[in-house]
Amino acid sequence: MAPRTWLLAIPMVGAVFAYGRALHGDFVFDDLSNVVHDPAVRSLAASTRAGVLLPSLLAAGHSGGRGFTAWTFALNRAIGGSDPFGYHLGNLALHLLVTLLVFFFARALFRRAVAANSAGCALAVAGVFALHPLHSQAVNYITQRSEVIASAAYLGSLLILMRASTARWLGAMLLLLAAVVLFALGLGAKAIIVTMPATYWLLVLVLPDSRPGALRPRLVRHLALTAPFFFLAAWKASALLNSVEGHADAGFSVTVGGLTPWTYFMTQWKVILIYIRLLFWPSGLCLHWHYPVSTRLTGSVIAAGATLLAMVTVAAIVTWRVRRLPKAASVVSRLCAFGLFWFLLVLAPTSSFLPIADALFEHRTYLASVGLLVAMVTLAERGLARLPSRVAVVSVAVVWICLGTALYRRNRVWESPVSLWSDVVAKRPPNLGVYATLAMAYQARGDLVSAIREYGLALRASPDSPPEHRAWVLGGMAAAIADAGRPLEATAVARAALDLKPGDPRALATLAAAALRAGNLDEAERSAQAVLATNPDHSQALLTLGEIRLSRGDAAGATPYLARSVEIEPDEPARLLEYGQALAKLGRNQEACTTWQGALRSLGANHDDRDRATHLSAELGCGVTGPP
Repeated sequence: MAPRTWLLAIPMVGAVFAYGRALHGDFVFDDLSNVVHDPAVRSLAASTRAGVLLPSLLAAGHSGGRGFTAWTFALNRAIGGSDPFGYHLGNLALHLLVTLLVFFFARALFRRAVAANSAGCALAVAGVFALHPLHSQAVNYITQRSEVIASAAYLGSLLILMRASTARWLGAMLLLLAAVVLFALGLGAKAIIVTMPATYWLLVLVLPDSRPGALRPRLVRHLALTAPFFFLAAWKASALLNSVEGHADAGFSVTVGGLTPWTYFMTQWKVILIYIRLLFWPSGLCLHWHYPVSTRLTGSVIAAGATLLAMVTVAAIVTWRVRRLPKAASVVSRLCAFGLFWFLLVLAPTSSFLPIADALFEHRTYLASVGLLVAMVTLAERGLARLPSRVAVVSVAVVWICLGTALYRRNRVWESPVSLWSDVVAKRPPNLGVYATLAMAYQARGDLVSAIREYGLALRASPDSPPEHRAWVLGGMAAAIADAGRPLEATAVARAALDLKPGDPRALATLAAAALRAGNLDEAERSAQAVLATNPDHSQALLTLGEIRLSRGDAAGATPYLARSVEIEPDEPARLLEYGQALAKLGRNQEACTTWQGALRSLGANHDDRDRATHLSAELGCGVTGPP
């Protein structure tokens, strides 16, 4: 290793400090479906069988085609339960691993181009990567561990493949096997890795090894090395396209809001320029941009497209005529051209023709940013080349400090779902979904007054939204009002939701719970049974039926409903408390004590839940006086 490689520890320690303030942040957004409630995550053994074997990695059905990511979540759960801290710590550790790989990859690029001070330039690139606030979403958003794992597998398999291209026959075969295994794991994390064999060819064509005495393999060897990766990538891409056929959020069949392959492609012209701007000036970062679709060729769309076309054209011309340039200019030109092409190529799966309902998400730039960082550092190095070396050192230190400070400040919003969605509400145009999600965050925290207020703002912000969307918000509002102890008002709101969307399971379940609290057991039972008729595993409806049976003194009849509700949501304290009561009434005291102990340990338990669990345990003589 180069003598200065150890300096990479400085930005890595800075990243640990900056991300440390968000390590206790709760699950948010898709974390609930992909981590908390995903059945594949609950059993490490089952997840190992389904998420690590090669056929599963290449399939698209298991956990949305991200079986290996689900396996890592299952491993987290097996080690530390449902505490988000362990998941965040895992994401941070993976980010540090990717930072190391970025250093080795950038150093290899600078060496291939025979750039001056290759180790120093690679150090600058990796340090900026570690501390850049634009990457905070990929690291803090637990679900996007898939992006980080895929990036690690992408860089690792590419580095191994680069080594295999010049190794002897036996060594090349062993290295190729290792790269294929790593590539397959990446395919089980996220499909962005499908472009890896294309980036290898980008290296071969745009940035050939220019070092004196370097081996230059024949094109046949490059073809042989990349053939397995193109095959696996095509298999995975085909499986994913088939799996999203007919989906409303991704795929060529998506037509919501004027979203077609062409309109999505036009939209991405502006989105890519936003990504570039955020990389240079990371101001205005936001979890959910809700970026509008460009349905026609307006002036701003044409300008964005023309800008990108000009950048690509210049890079292509420079690449074609690079041999006619002086040596220093040739190095800069090749590295900058490669960096731009890398950026666009890595973004291609999410920023080209395949429509995705959310046109802009910051985590998509995580790996793609490496290319532009290489270009930026290359240009900066040439600009500072005639100045004393200490100027470059101070400049890098200042950049690291500024980025680390910005990252620390950005991570504040990731400390809780309320702070995160409050940030989104403050930065994006008011809309029903954002307000409703903030309301749900308040509701989960037990702040029902704020939750009801935000639900009301959601309804007022989007008066022309589809009836089913307003029904969804009314259903959430009804649940918050019921939890606030106003069952009659909650019943009226739930019925208003059902008027907009008859038979809506969420509204029916809320109506059942509100009717139960109002003492109308017959209406509560009818509504809960109506929910189970369409969804037999609706946890809230099962809980309500169990509570109804308990209210009628039928503990034996309540137990199956409550047991199934706990099975579906094993960490939900309300279900554990009621199930424990049913078990106690049946004389199954040891099981009841164990169940209430689970309620005490539940991360979702608030002060009232713990007090109730402690009181019930004391009454039964469990010997439990509080959370462990």
